[in-house]
Amino acid sequence: MDQTLKTLLFDTVKPNHLKEVECLMGYIKAGSPCGEPLFLSLGETWEHTPDTLTGFLGETPKYTHGYQLSMYGLPALRTVLGKYVAKDYGLAVPIRQGKEFEIAVTWTGTRNAMYDYGRLLRDQYFGTQPPQIITTAPGWDYPGVFEPLGYKTQYINLPKEKNFTPNIEAFKEVILGSKGQKALLVINAQHNPTSINWSEALVRGIIRLALEHSLAILIDDAHYGVCNPGVKPTASLKILLEELPSYPDYKAPWLLVRSLGKQFSINGWGSGLLLSDPTVLDMLVNSYRTQHIYNYGGML
Repeated sequence: MDQTLKTLLFDTVKPNHLKEVECLMGYIKAGSPCGEPLFLSLGETWEHTPDTLTGFLGETPKYTHGYQLSMYGLPALRTVLGKYVAKDYGLAVPIRQGKEFEIAVTWTGTRNAMYDYGRLLRDQYFGTQPPQIITTAPGWDYPGVFEPLGYKTQYINLPKEKNFTPNIEAFKEVILGSKGQKALLVINAQHNPTSINWSEALVRGIIRLALEHSLAILIDDAHYGVCNPGVKPTASLKILLEELPSYPDYKAPWLLVRSLGKQFSINGWGSGLLLSDPTVLDMLVNSYRTQHIYNYGGML
């Protein structure tokens, strides 16, 4: 069996209680009857982190090993990310940060940031109304993040008979069926786990629905940089920024999270970016995140 799996799975305690890990351990203990497992669960291969990238760790300034003063992350990295986002998403250059939106660096992964965003929405947006999240099935584990906060999940089913391709009518049905209730709509255009890249027309239609019905928005671009060869990823952020001026009455919060872990095979570094309206981002990183964690990992 692969030595990495031996190292990470077999200990004096259970590694975790995830069903896929339980199945994997059972399979290995049964003698791997269909051959050695290729462990791809949780997005991991463990073998492709660039040597040059890991080599930089020994060259980082000593101050990056301490807590960081800014909850937005190191200024140099924010500057680089601002330029990178503008180029990668095809935005106008230079980005007018501080007006339409601001950028922050994640330091414990985007899942934690989503959890804090869910708390912010629950406190600042939903009020006494029970919070809802609208997402797709199949889909990533958004319920695992938001349901512990009291959210009720509304699913938009992606039919396997149609290659899991979303339909705008399905989004309309669920959104209109909410009868004007406030909700958080997830846009995962480079879709996990089906790997379907949602079309620009579809994403624009979804965003218009969200803006028309004052839905809070979460854009999850974890796989934006890892599409299949020949596929141009749909830039949900660009579409949102194009559409926002046409909806001056839209006051709901919106947030983009983008993990860099998949793109650079560094999931364990927790590196990525957050992007939102400056007021929302300030509350998120300087109020909600500081309640349970300081900004660390500057060397990463």
